[in-house]
Amino acid sequence: MDAIIEVAQSSIIGLLSAVGAGFALWGGYGVATGFSQHNAAKQEDGIPKAIGGIAVIVLANKMVPLIFNYFK
Repeated sequence: MDAIIEVAQSSIIGLLSAVGAGFALWGGYGVATGFSQHNAAKQEDGIPKAIGGIAVIVLANKMVPLIFNYFK
């Protein structure tokens, strides 16, 4: 039973980290494109996406193990 929980935990962490990395890269691309085009609106749009993606990665690695501790 513990092996199933560990596989599920690592799968969820991996999935959330991949989604967070996608958002962080999308935001970073928006910021870089905004800088190259001198477009402040695009920069302002990309920064929250990048920060949100990083937050998803951090929270996935901190909160998912805490949640799965209840199942052990």
